[in-house]
Order: sequence, then structure tokens, then C-alpha cells
Amino acid sequence: RSRPSIRTSHTAQLLLNIMVPRTSLVAGALLAQLPALLLWSQTGSMSAAWAWSSGAPKCVPANTATFSFAEGSTIAAGSSGTVSCVQAGATPSANSVSCPASSGTSAGGDSGWWNLCDHGNVCKGQMSIGSDVTCVASSGPPTPAPVPTPVASFGHPTPAPAPTPSSP
Repeated sequence: RSRPSIRTSHTAQLLLNIMVPRTSLVAGALLAQLPALLLWSQTGSMSAAWAWSSGAPKCVPANTATFSFAEGSTIAAGSSGTVSCVQAGATPSANSVSCPASSGTSAGGDSGWWNLCDHGNVCKGQMSIGSDVTCVASSGPPTPAPVPTPVASFGHPTPAPAPTPSSP
């Protein structure tokens, strides 16, 4: 009967002492990552979100030479602004314009806010709205017809019309 040499059993024991702890370390490291991997696989329907603590998204008139907002120079996302023509007496083609609401998520582009504002505490841009708004100058009150000038008839002067009393 042959007996294993001491050297063979010592080598096997040495390999066992080295490999088992390393294998356990690798297995433990992989197991530790398992919850994160499982949660990561569930994030497909999520999207990034932000919250501006100052400088919320705002809209400005597309053409400040044509109109402004009666509420001020900007209006908040999700609100409407009353159109006020810059030219006195002009009539706007729309009484109000709407500033798109912001959900604060990247899903679907967030009505254009995602690319405009970017991430951070402050929305980095303002959205121009009302590019189709026009202001038409009103014609004002009608111009009165001119008063006829007396004309001589058959060589005789025509008497001037009697003055009409002005009403208070």
C-alpha cells in the first residue's frame, strides 16, 4: 500500500488554505453586488429629476419689440401671461399665451425644459413663447368728413352755413 508523501499532502493543504479564502472573498464580493444589480434592473421606467431651489423655469415673450406680459418681464412655468402690445393702442392677435408646465423629469423632454434648464439649483435658461403673436395698430376714431366750402351760384355768393352749437 502506498502512502502519500508528506510533501503531497502539504501542497494540497497549502492550496486549500490559499484558494478557499480567496474563493470565499470573490463569492462574497459578488453576493454583495447582487442587491444593487437587482435594483438597477428595475430602473428602466425611471428618469432623472431635479428641483431648482432658486431660479425656477420661466418664459419670456418671443419678440419684446412686439409685446410684453402684463404680469411682468417673465411668467412662471405652468402659468399664462396676458399679452400687452408695446405700441400704444395696438390690438394683440392673442389675449394670452401659456408657459409650458415643468414636471422636473427628463421623460419625454419635459416640454422642452430638460434641454433648456439642465441640471443644478437654477434653471439656466428662459423659454421664448408667443412667436406667432402679432399686434395690429388700431385705426382709431373715424376721421370726420370735411365741411363743404360755400360756392357761389349763378354769380351770387352762397351764404355760409350757420354755426352749429357745440355740445358739452
